[in-house]
Amino acid sequence: MGDPKFSRAHFERPSHPWEAERIKTENELLKKYGLKNKKELWRSQYTLRRFRQRARELQALVRTGNKQAEKEREQLLRRLGRLGLLPLEGTTLDDVLSLDVEALLSRRLQTLTFLKGLAFTPRQARQFIVHGHVSIEGRRVKLVLTGNMSTGGTSIDRTVDAHPDNVEIAEMAARVVGLDVTPAMVEKARANLARLGWPQVSFQEGDAEALPFRDSEFDVVISNGGFNLTLNKAKAIEETYRVLKPGGRLMLPESSRAPLLRLVTATSRLHASSEGDVETHYWTPPE
Repeated sequence: MGDPKFSRAHFERPSHPWEAERIKTENELLKKYGLKNKKELWRSQYTLRRFRQRARELQALVRTGNKQAEKEREQLLRRLGRLGLLPLEGTTLDDVLSLDVEALLSRRLQTLTFLKGLAFTPRQARQFIVHGHVSIEGRRVKLVLTGNMSTGGTSIDRTVDAHPDNVEIAEMAARVVGLDVTPAMVEKARANLARLGWPQVSFQEGDAEALPFRDSEFDVVISNGGFNLTLNKAKAIEETYRVLKPGGRLMLPESSRAPLLRLVTATSRLHASSEGDVETHYWTPPE
């Protein structure tokens, strides 16, 4: 099964890579729905395949008079109804089996944003969502920070760049510190900050293997590729947990490689056994 904190592939690649008709159909769907790559299409196909597989299993069980199967059938139909894939009433398992992948793709926020006329193209709709310009019931939708962070906490970002991740949490935290080993990048980040005018955000130069902060000073540490640029990764991770408060969070990109994740997990367990629990969360960096 593996460690539940490690991300797994939620799609299946085609069994045959060079089918001309399938490739043509996939490319048309990518263009029509503004998908970033074929993995996003395969993920929708995988989700649909699971729904259809469960519907076939429940059909067989319902025929035998299984009461639990009847209950799960209603749960499945209600779930698909809430997702907008089927009507909320008057549906059967046959309706689940008749769904195609475009039914799922048409319910994506990107597609709905385009169809409502809020963007000129599906690609532009995706850009609006990524940059936080789309709201649902008054709440902005952003592809950032899947882990929870309480308002008023303190955060450190171990790398800064032209559009620092600190910007994404500046409104949520009482104090945000950006750290980078390169003086030029720190100056560039400070120039950006001068235009934004956020007093709770600061940037400073520092080494990840010897963080210039006190023990247990931060609630959250965000590292978007910072560990990959460090020679002594184990020391950098130790320093990260040193400055985190008990119960704090280390947040890493979902694209982090397995060796780094194993090292982080091992260090987290050692740290938790001696100084209190520290959680590791995975997030999707903005494009």
